[in-house]
Amino acid sequence: VAGLNGRFSAEDMRGILFDDEWGFAPPAYDLQNYTAGETILRAVVRARLRRKRAEDEMRLFYVALTRAKSCLHLVFEEERLFDAANLADAACFADFVDFEKFRDLYAPVFGGELAPPETRVLSEEGADEEAKAAVLAQYERQYPFESSLRLPVKTSASAILQEREKQLAEQLLPEEERESERAAGEFYSGPADAETGTAYHEFLERSDFSAPPEEEAARLYALLGGKDSPLDVARMERILRMPVFSRLKGFTLWREREFLLCAPACEVLETDADDELLVQGVIDLMAVRGNECIIVDYKYSSHGEEQLVRTYAPQLKIYAAAAKRLPGVEKVTAYIVNILREFEIQVFTYQLGTPFCVWSFPLRRAFSGHTILCAPHSPFLQKPFGKWGAKAKSVVFAFAIVDHKNI
Repeated sequence: VAGLNGRFSAEDMRGILFDDEWGFAPPAYDLQNYTAGETILRAVVRARLRRKRAEDEMRLFYVALTRAKSCLHLVFEEERLFDAANLADAACFADFVDFEKFRDLYAPVFGGELAPPETRVLSEEGADEEAKAAVLAQYERQYPFESSLRLPVKTSASAILQEREKQLAEQLLPEEERESERAAGEFYSGPADAETGTAYHEFLERSDFSAPPEEEAARLYALLGGKDSPLDVARMERILRMPVFSRLKGFTLWREREFLLCAPACEVLETDADDELLVQGVIDLMAVRGNECIIVDYKYSSHGEEQLVRTYAPQLKIYAAAAKRLPGVEKVTAYIVNILREFEIQVFTYQLGTPFCVWSFPLRRAFSGHTILCAPHSPFLQKPFGKWGAKAKSVVFAFAIVDHKNI
């Protein structure tokens, strides 16, 4: 049983106290001096609550101790002075233990070494290789659900993206190039870049895409600080003129749309496990009209189309998985808008009964001359299989969905 010095929660000891018998016990408020003080009632109620908490925690401690089958290990960070007369004031499980009664059972956690297990001779004759093979086959059998053991209970779209980017960099780039590759993207080089990216995100969050771009850019430029802000009114106007925003006429818009998605792990991660996984995230812009949904993700990045798609397509796939669970939505189209370089990318379109995702972009040097096939549940830039014909300049990746599994 570990963590026995962890302090009990004191949430119910704050604010207005409540006791089943004594009722509510608010502080004594001095409205003139804006202060709050203790009362006799609060002191009595707090003592009763502390005693009740100690009783509940002691029952829990008893349950933990009595579940041991062969031996019991209690792990403490420090000794506490045992006071049998004041157990009602216990602040942690260690206060319930009289350490003097167990002094001879102490074992150091740090700085000590466990004695190696003694060698046991099971047979004085030579090993029976057939029996050995049978035993090893039984006890070295691979667990069939190994991939499920590494799954988090809850994660986020950004955490998945960071982990995948790290793995992909290790696969594709030499070690000396990995840091420079990351620094070239949306990993801002300094506070000024971060401030500029945040300012343009706020500009798009407040934009009325149905208004004339020139007027809307001027309005938001003045609203968000004008010359004192890192915004450029000409760039703002050019961004608002992008085709993706002109498509949003008649759509219902949700900006900074938070979501909590419960989906099979294989739908959002690169795994064959189908355990349910809880994923949270925030979509920059989600537009819905009828059975159609458009997702737009804003990036302030120096990267080109190929790099952005390779990096952020898995994140947009999670957003699409959340969007397609909206009632009536049958078609989801995902875009990336690069604010810094002022271009948009249609990353994929998903429609019920048709291929889920389609990407098209120049091949990186690591895949030059290879035709790439996508194995089940594998990332589209994972493994090249065989050289077919002449070196290709581009390749199209397609994923189909059958019962929500990528094939």
